[in-house]
Amino acid sequence: MKKGYARILLIGLMTLVVMSLALVGCGNDDENEKDNNKGQDAQQDQITIEEFRAEVDVDKVIAELEETKITYGELIDQLEAEDIIQPGIAAYALSNKDAVLADYAKQLVIRKDIYNQGVALNVTANTQAIDEEINYIKTMSADLTEAQLEKIKGLFSYYDIITSTLNQKVTDESALEVYNQKPADFTTASVRHILVQFEGRTEEEAKTLADELTDRIRQGEDMADLATEHTDDPGSKDTGGLYENQPVMMWVDEFKQAALDFELNVVGDPVKTTYGYHVMRVEDRIVPAFDEIKDMIKESLAAEDFEAYVASIQDKVAVNL
Repeated sequence: MKKGYARILLIGLMTLVVMSLALVGCGNDDENEKDNNKGQDAQQDQITIEEFRAEVDVDKVIAELEETKITYGELIDQLEAEDIIQPGIAAYALSNKDAVLADYAKQLVIRKDIYNQGVALNVTANTQAIDEEINYIKTMSADLTEAQLEKIKGLFSYYDIITSTLNQKVTDESALEVYNQKPADFTTASVRHILVQFEGRTEEEAKTLADELTDRIRQGEDMADLATEHTDDPGSKDTGGLYENQPVMMWVDEFKQAALDFELNVVGDPVKTTYGYHVMRVEDRIVPAFDEIKDMIKESLAAEDFEAYVASIQDKVAVNL
């Protein structure tokens, strides 16, 4: 588990909670207006975690999935830890008990069920990677107390076991199939470009300028200098037009395809995108070996399996707040 993975892991699992919060506002305009009014009333009536803990029976079972159960106490502890990572989520959930908190309880019992499966398989958390992550958080959030850091560490360990359990169900063969089918998904490239945008000029004028710059580079002028002087892309102006070692999938289709197809270190013909014309030179292109990214692919497939599992199991969860 590489450094930074625990943060990604947490964000990935927290997406379910964010989705459940967002779903409360979906529906027709009348329903949305009612939800907005409820939200305004809830903000005026916000309750703290401590107040909520004092009001409820912490031993009461509030969600069940077959043999797996979640109590109010477990929900509160989990919500308290996650609120450190995403401040405000606890106040919102507790102020919208019937909708948000009920769905949150459902998500928690599903996660706990997967966690229990992992424990039964003797899956353990990667303590070294988690400790590295906690040390990183300390440098970024110096105001966190040791008690808060311990809660975050426990949360990371919990989620790491869930993810490792899911990863075990993904075979190397299925990961290799994805790798072979979509090599572009894993390709990185270093591309130097000059953007001649359409804004402020006609498309014909943009094409003419892009062709002129292409010819000047082919005749020996320094592309980095020309990019600094002429590019309309503020994101690469200070690097002489260079985007270095970037995943090609992050770029728009036309730019991505050129990054995959252009001969290395040769300026191709200008590429048209919605932004304008790009004078491009691919300076490096790497497709990592399967073994280098196998774990990443398996984690991605496991996340997809997790979403499918959650969708399939929802109706089997009983919630009683």
